[in-house]
Amino acid sequence: MDNNHHHHLHHPHHHHPHSFNSNEDPMNSLSFVTTTTSSPSSMESLSCDDPNSILPLNHHIMTNDNNIEEMNKEHTFETIIIPSEKYCKEEQKDSIRVEPCCEPLLIHETFEPSSLTFETPREEEQTICTCKKYRFNASVYGFSKSQYYDYSDDLLGLKEEDLNLGEDFYFYTNCTLGVSDGVGGWSSYGVDSSRVSKDIMNHCKYFAIEKEHFPNSEHSSLTPLNILSKAYYKEVEVYENLKINQPLGSTTACVLHMDEMSAALSYANLGDSGFIVLRRSSSDNQQRIIFTAKDKCRIINGLGKAPYQLSFLPPSFIQTNNYFNDKPTDAMFEANIISLQEGDIVIMGSDGLFENIKMDYLVELVNDLFPPGKPHNDMKLLSEELANEARRRDCKQDDIVCLCANVVYE
Repeated sequence: MDNNHHHHLHHPHHHHPHSFNSNEDPMNSLSFVTTTTSSPSSMESLSCDDPNSILPLNHHIMTNDNNIEEMNKEHTFETIIIPSEKYCKEEQKDSIRVEPCCEPLLIHETFEPSSLTFETPREEEQTICTCKKYRFNASVYGFSKSQYYDYSDDLLGLKEEDLNLGEDFYFYTNCTLGVSDGVGGWSSYGVDSSRVSKDIMNHCKYFAIEKEHFPNSEHSSLTPLNILSKAYYKEVEVYENLKINQPLGSTTACVLHMDEMSAALSYANLGDSGFIVLRRSSSDNQQRIIFTAKDKCRIINGLGKAPYQLSFLPPSFIQTNNYFNDKPTDAMFEANIISLQEGDIVIMGSDGLFENIKMDYLVELVNDLFPPGKPHNDMKLLSEELANEARRRDCKQDDIVCLCANVVYE
């Protein structure tokens, strides 16, 4: 999210329906919030050439090198799956799915860093079915704002782990996709929102893996909204453990999940990231949009559209200012909204993608890459082409993340 979004302090006399209430907040020592405009009496006048101020101009963030080093640590997640030599004894009959007979598979998970309070490592026996299921074949590409005018060969064909996405981030598993967009306005105050953006996605990935690989666990019935909520409160725990008295930043987030058996699609979207689903039409063999995720934004008088977001602020900020108090439950959430089909394409991204490429032109690009009769499963090619086109059009200079996935049934 670039600095053109308006994130200001809220006037103390204009209460928002999501205002902070410590008696209702289970983590009342912290609040994750969005900011709006402040009255002139509560802060110095905002400069007209700095419309993106998110803190009072007379507020100075104090930190030290140790805190910065601690904040910049990233969490890594690793899943090790030991394949089973046993297979389902029953196959599908007459296009009707039958309950397969599956053998146990041992899965061992390790997570770093050890400061997180996930129960790790752990071993447990679970049932893995080798019958046909739906899954995503996914790939991601993108750029940071600083790379907008760098057209050197160094940025061509990068591996995912080498991408510089600025304050955007992503995750994907077999059946779950997610993108986040850190709020760039905090950079004016020495705060890097990429930390929050990455953490939220990594936490979401952890809970998505739990849901998909441990069907008998407490996480097996998680919805995308549940996953986002658990990730949110996990980051609360991380923030509290840092013991710092400064903002950590804020981020938008979008998470979608496809049921592996029915291909039913559910999603939660907080902010202005999002996704579309394309399907090849039976009438003319052209890819067409069959679903567009709804965003979650608010209109601020005189300032325009401002996305909902999750922010991390110390108690002193909550006590001295009146903020919006966005929660994961404020997200746009739709469950089992459509059933995906084999070959469908999901294009997910931050506003840096969708505000630079209009929908009609995006569909045209997809059809040019995947004409009728040509395989349309090269998601690496698609994500690279769309991210590069968004950067070339340069309607809005912003971080770009483009996560593309096609639906596979095997």
